[in-house]
Parts: sequence; C-alpha cells; structure tokens
Amino acid sequence: MFSEFQNLDRFRTTRKSFGDLNGKLLLASPFMADSYFAGTVIFICAHSQSAGTIGFILNKPVEESADQLIEDWLERASGPRMVFTGGPVDSEDVVGVVKRTEQSALNPAFIHLTPDVDAVDLDDLSAGDLNTGTPFRIFAGFSGWSPGQLEAEIHAEGWMIAPGIIDDIFDDDPSQLFDRIMRRQPGGLTEYYPVAALDMN
Repeated sequence: MFSEFQNLDRFRTTRKSFGDLNGKLLLASPFMADSYFAGTVIFICAHSQSAGTIGFILNKPVEESADQLIEDWLERASGPRMVFTGGPVDSEDVVGVVKRTEQSALNPAFIHLTPDVDAVDLDDLSAGDLNTGTPFRIFAGFSGWSPGQLEAEIHAEGWMIAPGIIDDIFDDDPSQLFDRIMRRQPGGLTEYYPVAALDMN
C-alpha cells in the first residue's frame, strides 16, 4: 500500500486552502504543460494547505498485463475490467478504490478517503471478501502534489475544477469521461469552474 495513504489524518487536521478540493475533479485544460496529464480527469481524494494533494487519474488504462493477484481482483472490478494509471507516483504499486459501504466502513483493510469512497489494500484483503457488485476499480500509482503546487498549477490555468459524482470514478466508458464531464458543466468547454469562488483564506 502506498505510504502516503497510511496517515491520511494529516490532511484532515490541517487548515484547508483553495477551497476544499476533496471529492472534486481536475480536468486537464488546453494549457496543461505536462504531456503526461494531457486529457486526464483526476479524482481528488485528499487535499490540504500543509500536506498537499493526492488523487487518481480516472481515464488512463495501464497497458501492461496484470499479475495473477490483480487478475483475481479484476474479476470483481467495475467494467471495463482493467488496471488504471492513477498517476506517476509509486507507479509500481496498486491500490483498490471502492464505493463506501457498510462492509468497508467496518473493515480496517479499507481506508476512508471521502464520505463515499474508500481505498483498499489489496494485500490485506482477498478478492472474495469484496461484495459482488460493489463499484470497485484498481489503480497503479497515484498523482501527488506538494503543498501549494496544485494551487499554482490551477492559477496557471493548467487545470479546470469540476464537481464530481461517485459514478465518475467507476464509469464504464472512461475513454469518453472527459468529454461527458465537460458537457455537463454550465459553460461547456469554454468556461472554467470559477476559481474566484474558491476560498483562498
């Protein structure tokens, strides 16, 4: 399991900056300078002023085949059943992300991310222990920003911010996810989520 997920309390006990981005989506803008993130949608699962930001790319499948442990988990995953690139940090490690249920709330193998989403250490749980039909996805690596780094990228118009819904994380056609999220925004492709509305204090 990623070391950054062992102590998520550090994100919850510090003063929030730039609004509360937890549970929101980042969409790479046309001005994104980093080709790795071009066209990506990122779910933000932890964000604070002093601890930085953690998230997962939702629409970038991993091309390499998975090992047997992951194959067992993929049988429980939401379609399409493949591993997704969560980001460039710890890209050799995998983590499961699951819709929060009564089962996950009571099991110490699940790590609370947002009110609706948990992470699961695939080494601490067998695939058969996950309820059939529970929305579930596997990510290799994650996306991380040091304190202030993401805020600077947003101010440089590298990212657009949009409200997220739980189904975005487990979307059955992630190749079209970016366009669908943009179409449901009031201004479509021409309007950024209003940065001025985010709390900068």
